[in-house]
Amino acid sequence: MVNFYKAVLAASFFFASVFLHVAASEEISDQDFYGTYCVTDVERYRGGLTTREQALSRQHEIVLISEDEFSLWGEEVYERPLYRIAKHPIMTEEGEVPNYQQRFGSFYGHGVERETVVTFRAYNASAPNEGYVFEVVDHQLWLFLDGWFYKLEKKDLSGASNCDSVANQG
Repeated sequence: MVNFYKAVLAASFFFASVFLHVAASEEISDQDFYGTYCVTDVERYRGGLTTREQALSRQHEIVLISEDEFSLWGEEVYERPLYRIAKHPIMTEEGEVPNYQQRFGSFYGHGVERETVVTFRAYNASAPNEGYVFEVVDHQLWLFLDGWFYKLEKKDLSGASNCDSVANQG
């Protein structure tokens, strides 16, 4: 009988923690992501047209996310961007192959311990089918782009001219 109560208590804690996690993730807003991000890590995860030199040159590059502007490495700029946050379950059935839109980092071996993936999408109103999809993992944004995995961290660049200055500080 004691084991039964322990099981009920454990299940209660489990469901309470799941409920709190789901409730907390549903309260995420675009403003939570506003800031300047630096590329802190670059890894190949599959084939693509981007060369190793091109991908590694993105180390310490800046991604700006704000209400007025989205800028990826200063090359792709959206004025008055649109953002969308979504939560996706990860397919766990053995033998099931997700379609292209369901292939998150876990499909390629990154963040496999997750049960769901939260994505943050930045796009331009004039091209709603284009844009960039970032996976939200802890306090980082992950970008999987043309065979390369870019890990981004939010930085305070006050007093620094670029991410290299911040990276050298620790």
